[in-house]
Amino acid sequence: MIIFCTLGRIPELSLLELERTLPGASVTLCSNTVAVLDAPDGTNLSSLMRQLGGTIKIGTIVSEEPSQEDPERLAEKLASLITKRMTNSGKITFGLSSYTVTRQGQQSYGSKSLKNIGKALKHRLVEEGKSVRFVPLKDNERTLSSASVEHNKLLAENGVEFVLLSDEKRTLIGVTAEVQAFEEYSRRDWDRPQRDMDVGLL
Repeated sequence: MIIFCTLGRIPELSLLELERTLPGASVTLCSNTVAVLDAPDGTNLSSLMRQLGGTIKIGTIVSEEPSQEDPERLAEKLASLITKRMTNSGKITFGLSSYTVTRQGQQSYGSKSLKNIGKALKHRLVEEGKSVRFVPLKDNERTLSSASVEHNKLLAENGVEFVLLSDEKRTLIGVTAEVQAFEEYSRRDWDRPQRDMDVGLL
């Protein structure tokens, strides 16, 4: 199975941790923000995320399209993926993030392009009679944070975050499956016992 992992503040350590935690996986694409790996079939992404400290998001690659595909055509593809994934009649919530998967920094979809794709996708789904909410990106941002993914319920049954991973030749479409347990990490940091300054000075 092909998976993607968005990397933490020190990408070299994040990548090393991934390689040690998934010894059967091979890295096929990598940049300073994301890695694409060929992982053993049946890899439990929820279990994998619990073992990692330097990975922000994990998901699966579900499609491959030409690089910098026209927003309308890409929206059509994403609409078909949503239709296949969600069969109930509840309200659909979706978000978009874009990452570059080359170290040369090839430009991926920018904030304006993502907004256009999102609007086109929402329009298509509404035309199909679906109730839809598009989670907006902040101005000049190309990615949703793990907190935004979680708080907007994009990992729930009727939610989805599409992650667009671009290089010079293609755009991989991923779907986020897990995000870092940011609230748990925050509790560990802020709710830890008070430091003993005397011990710290010894």
